[in-house]
Amino acid sequence: MLNVPFAIIGGITALHITGYEFQYFGRNRFIALFGICIQNNVILLSRFKKNLHERIHLDDAIRQGVIARIRPVVMTALMAAIGLMPAATSTGIGSETSRPLAIVVIGALLPLLY
Repeated sequence: MLNVPFAIIGGITALHITGYEFQYFGRNRFIALFGICIQNNVILLSRFKKNLHERIHLDDAIRQGVIARIRPVVMTALMAAIGLMPAATSTGIGSETSRPLAIVVIGALLPLLY
């Protein structure tokens, strides 16, 4: 759950860097962002729980869980960021609402990938 505050910071920073204000559309997108963050946490925690039920020591359970589930977590975040790139770079009609939404998600997910 510690990645949620980092996602908030990343999203607000991305809006600030690109020159957008923290408006309704940007705030609205944080709900979807929280869903992605929580989904990634559930993927990891379910593996940790399974490892602990197999009587693996806590340190090893966490280490093995991260090794086993890092690819699905990174793929989820990366596909959301890549999928929103066209919306973040669009300049056509309606882009005034879709661009801040995409910038929030991309700006929040990219730091989480490191």
